[in-house]
Amino acid sequence: MKLGILVTTNDPELVWNVFRLAIFSLAEKDEVKIFFMSKGVEYDQIKHETFDVLKMAKDYLTLGGKLFACSTCMELRKKPYSDLLPMATLKDLHKILRECDKVLTF
Repeated sequence: MKLGILVTTNDPELVWNVFRLAIFSLAEKDEVKIFFMSKGVEYDQIKHETFDVLKMAKDYLTLGGKLFACSTCMELRKKPYSDLLPMATLKDLHKILRECDKVLTF
């Protein structure tokens, strides 16, 4: 299955659970793409003693997961792009929506 996940929040527990699901799905041999927009592009700044979002993100990437970050949302926040927040556009989001069997939003 091809799974697309759209994240528009910077809530620690919710983003942590997104990565849990994504990592589990990769282990099930699914293809997973996560697109961050709105407040979601702030996920790399989450620091929480219970929900280690950055560790989960790195694990997800190590397992072959793909990440995308809305360029407009990044520019509005004057955030630099990185491995955890690679530049993407609405064209990329549209492609994910068209190609994926399932799309989840958080």
